[in-house]
Amino acid sequence: MGSIVGRGLQFISSIVLARMISPKEYGFVAISITVLGLAEQMTSVFLETALVQKSGDIEEYLNTTWCFNIFRYSILFLIIFSLSPFIASFFNDSNATLVIQITSFSLLLTGFRNIGTVYFRKNLEFKKQFKLEFFPVVLYVTISLILGNYLKNAWAIISASLISSILTLFLSYKLHSYRPKFVFDIEKFKELFNYGKWIVGKSFMLMIKTNGINIFIGKVFDLLSLGYYNRGFAFSSNIFNQITEITWKIIFPSFCEIKDDLYKVKKLFLISFMGVSILSFPPIFVLIFIASDFINIVLTSSWIPIIPIIQLFSLLSFLQILNTLPNILIDSLGFPKFNTKIAIFELIFIVVTIYPLSFYFGINGLLFCLCCGQIISSPMYYFKTIKLLKAKSFEIFRFFFISVFCTFLVLLSIFLFRLVYTFNYNFIFLLSEIVIAFIVYLVTIKICDVIFNLGLYNILFSIFKIKKLGIK
Repeated sequence: MGSIVGRGLQFISSIVLARMISPKEYGFVAISITVLGLAEQMTSVFLETALVQKSGDIEEYLNTTWCFNIFRYSILFLIIFSLSPFIASFFNDSNATLVIQITSFSLLLTGFRNIGTVYFRKNLEFKKQFKLEFFPVVLYVTISLILGNYLKNAWAIISASLISSILTLFLSYKLHSYRPKFVFDIEKFKELFNYGKWIVGKSFMLMIKTNGINIFIGKVFDLLSLGYYNRGFAFSSNIFNQITEITWKIIFPSFCEIKDDLYKVKKLFLISFMGVSILSFPPIFVLIFIASDFINIVLTSSWIPIIPIIQLFSLLSFLQILNTLPNILIDSLGFPKFNTKIAIFELIFIVVTIYPLSFYFGINGLLFCLCCGQIISSPMYYFKTIKLLKAKSFEIFRFFFISVFCTFLVLLSIFLFRLVYTFNYNFIFLLSEIVIAFIVYLVTIKICDVIFNLGLYNILFSIFKIKKLGIK
């Protein structure tokens, strides 16, 4: 819940900041985020994920993981700080040097965070996880808006990000009593790495798709295009990806805890699939439907080129969310190698098609390429899922069709509202579209709940409280 509220605050602040800061300035921000993200993902071995998946007491592994994190992030900081002039030169803009150097200090702050916070995910301690995620976001939003009003450039966002990282470091020790020590056990490291190595492969594929594409845009196009791409992501996928992140944080440890009981695993999967689809499908397609209204009414004319980018990013989010639960299930049941192979296959497809599509259709062609990659991988995920759960296709996809039906009714309500609306197209019009869509959304869920006896309302209100779903 902390992540949802926090991401909502970030979305609102992004709208305000977009009216203060130019698209090219966001290009500088995107470069620094890309460089740091690339470095982190290339060197991640997912020890913390292994700790969550591991059964029994994990305290004896914590010091080793903490020491490795410090070593890893310190080395990354030194490398990026030193190479920042060359990185800026690669993007043909020397002004990016200082931006990258200052941003790289966040790596040190991340490395020294208290490893004890891994218990929040493992033991489903959502209140503490809420505090750890929410308060830094509030601080980030507050500082970025204040500085954005005065500076009106990338430094407002970068400064706010660093200060919020400092608060996260402080809270990691404030919220958990565990105090790590400088003790490194190579055998325990190997044990954790043995699980994480296949997730590393999958993450490496993801890294190339995300940060690699940012680099591709910054080099082949320009910083202005990268700024459009960055904000298009912020106003669409960045919001909906929160559903994916929360699903991983909640469902992955839950699957790991009950993985030896196939009946419980299957029940949790079906409940989660129903909850995630009904939560995500309607908002995604509403955004696709009203993206033009949103940009023209809320932002300035300089942001009009991101309308199709928002729409394609939203479609990509829909496809990614559709594949999330099968991905989590396969990993938690001990088959990360399968997911890695699919990621490799998807990456090969993207590498082959990205240049011709982006050459002819620009950034829109690039995003279409990513969508196609998700589409071709989806049947493989679900075939494996059905096999692991020993389920029938209808058991899973009936919830998909119910969610699609709800989405159709919501979009129909917006369409009918536009037919009868005869006033000026302003903020009141946009707000009316959203309110009508939300009301129809709730009514549609209730109708489906009564007709199909699905218990949707109970699931929606309990989605973050797994123990109340009757799984354990």
